[in-house]
Amino acid sequence: LFWFDFLGDLNLLIDLFSLGNTILSVLQFDELLFILLCFKTLSSLFFLLLLQCSPDEKEIKMEDTKKLFTLMSDHKAKEAIDYATTLEKKYPTDSFYPQTKAMVYWELNELDKANENFLRAVELNPKSSEVNTNIGLFYQIHNNCLKAIPYFEKAMDVEEVPYDFLTISYGLGYCHYKTKNYEKVLPYLV
Repeated sequence: LFWFDFLGDLNLLIDLFSLGNTILSVLQFDELLFILLCFKTLSSLFFLLLLQCSPDEKEIKMEDTKKLFTLMSDHKAKEAIDYATTLEKKYPTDSFYPQTKAMVYWELNELDKANENFLRAVELNPKSSEVNTNIGLFYQIHNNCLKAIPYFEKAMDVEEVPYDFLTISYGLGYCHYKTKNYEKVLPYLV
């Protein structure tokens, strides 16, 4: 598993783009960003998940989550969803598993199921900057800025450091612009 910070994300994007036409002919820019978002989200959620466990539980969750990541990296989306559902029942208070399912459903373009699982993740962890950022981004990308704004605001208004300050700021600025709240755009895009 890889843990990225902002510079790591930037370097990963640069590395992906430096591969040239091969990747860019297969993937569009928005698909690359989506892949990066999924990878960053799942790796950070997994790390937070482990911090909440005893040493024995950590080992079990690591094995469970490793299997889930393997299914996802092998492009076995349906199996990954089924396994994430099993893990969600095993760990009913963790927002990691519904958020993982949301990401897979999103990738499959099953947007209603993605939305349902994002909402479940928010229900389980309403103060999480990461969960709120990702559902806000989901709504923003699917042109529902009125729904995105409250989630981006919750993501910014947390006691911890916001999950991805630049994404949240851009999302708020963009969505305020799209909803014609022009007076609220400038603080987020400057």
